[in-house]
Amino acid sequence: MSEYRGYTGKALEFLKHNKIKVGDTIKITTDIEQTATIMPRYEHSDDLHIVVKFKSGYNVGLSLDKIRKVEFVSGVQTLQENNHTIKQNPS
Repeated sequence: MSEYRGYTGKALEFLKHNKIKVGDTIKITTDIEQTATIMPRYEHSDDLHIVVKFKSGYNVGLSLDKIRKVEFVSGVQTLQENNHTIKQNPS
């Protein structure tokens, strides 16, 4: 997955400026402060919103002009494929 999948223009600049990527957990303040995960965007969407998933499971598009503060909490770990041989059960 691209670090900024689907983000363009102002939304992409916002993510890069704040050093956050798709999959990162952030604290974001609009009217209230919440913890959320940055989600990928549909590639033909506008560039004035970011999409986050809250712990409740809801995905929400947040307008950049409503975001007062964003803080990086944790990042996505890159998983490396292990090359293990799987033996079949002889039975």
